[in-house]
Amino acid sequence: MRKEQNILAISRRTQHDQKHVSNDAKMFEMVVLQLGKIGYAVKQIDEDALAEYLDSSRPGRIVSMAQRPENTALLAQLEAEGCVIINSFYSVMNTYRVFMALRLADQPFPFARSKILSSLVEEELENFEEEAYTMVAKTLGEPFYIKRGDIHAAHPNDVVCIASRENFANALEDFRERGVRAAIVQEHCEGTVVKFYAVSGKKFFHAQNFETGITVEFDTTALEEQAERIAGVLGLTIYGGDVVITPEGDLLFIDFNAWPSFGSVRDKAVPVMVKAIVEVFDEERMTVDTLSDTGETI
Repeated sequence: MRKEQNILAISRRTQHDQKHVSNDAKMFEMVVLQLGKIGYAVKQIDEDALAEYLDSSRPGRIVSMAQRPENTALLAQLEAEGCVIINSFYSVMNTYRVFMALRLADQPFPFARSKILSSLVEEELENFEEEAYTMVAKTLGEPFYIKRGDIHAAHPNDVVCIASRENFANALEDFRERGVRAAIVQEHCEGTVVKFYAVSGKKFFHAQNFETGITVEFDTTALEEQAERIAGVLGLTIYGGDVVITPEGDLLFIDFNAWPSFGSVRDKAVPVMVKAIVEVFDEERMTVDTLSDTGETI
């Protein structure tokens, strides 16, 4: 039993898409419940309540779905103090699309071509937008996608297919109105879009057709191996993403995110997640115990 071990569980802020919220909430509640059943004392809060909570408490272990930029300094400080967080907030930041584009730029992974457009989102210069659209269309082809550059699944217009100069201007204007200050553009890849969910260490992997939700029938070994490598670079324990299977059978990843909802497979995935979480926390505890026994500073 682990009654002496407390965990802070931070749920994700309510999203615009209520179906997505419900899936996130159900999955996270299942994780919290199972951690409690095996002996952890779990305190659950919404990420909006984190700052207030930290005024009076300093947790040593956290399971977190938080992804808002305003929590960056708070969680980074906790990690610097030795708090173990799953997923590490540094790894969550790596999945912000602007950072991911930089992080993976020099890596040999089959990722769709992406360009960072942070300045375009901030500026309201018509001529600049015209020139930018021409440049992007020439570089990536048409159509292409513009995607919010930081958090995932906050609004249905965070990912927009761009087929004209007018589409481009409207998407940027919408980002400005919602206070989104960073974006990427990404090439459109022909093929079948597949969504996948995973727990690192090849403990769990599921892939399904993005449109139908039906489990894919092809051998996912190559997909799992590539996803695992990318997750390792990004530092993710619990993750998911989207990949295009081209007509030639090649893989082109188009998105990667921390702690997705796991959709229809969460009943199978949650026990694996909990086991992975316990392994990380137990490894941390053994390290602390070893340092204590040797007299080293913790």
